[in-house]
Amino acid sequence: MRRALLTWLFIGIPLMFILAILGSRLNTLNYPAWSVFLVVSGPIILLIFFLFGLPALNQLFNNTFLGQGRKASQILKTGWPATATVLSIGESSQGGVMTINNQPFLNFKLLIEDGKNAPYEVSLDTLIARSAVPQFQPGAKFKVRIDPVNPKIIVKEPS
Repeated sequence: MRRALLTWLFIGIPLMFILAILGSRLNTLNYPAWSVFLVVSGPIILLIFFLFGLPALNQLFNNTFLGQGRKASQILKTGWPATATVLSIGESSQGGVMTINNQPFLNFKLLIEDGKNAPYEVSLDTLIARSAVPQFQPGAKFKVRIDPVNPKIIVKEPS
């Protein structure tokens, strides 16, 4: 989120000013209003999509926690084993209830125990099938793999 904010601050806002000046210049040269609108709004719409739309699509199609995507495959091979206990399940950390294709986007608070280090908590947002929600109720335990580089990134082992 911070990267998106900085990108908007240093690229988006200056781009808006440049496009506003270009739009007013095109308007004074009697270009049709629709072409001025496209020239001015098109790059802003693309910037908004790349800042906010692509990360959302990435989350939708590469669910690391459930073992989807390249990073998850790598963690399943190289990560160290641990046990996760569900502490709580609820609406996403951004607040509110969200569903994508009728599947809930939920926040899990998990207690991770690897037998080597002190148990620690991980909070993560993930898209999960409605039929799988009963498996993740508070108190449920399951095996995970921990990313050796960042122990806050975990992947559920396939059952």
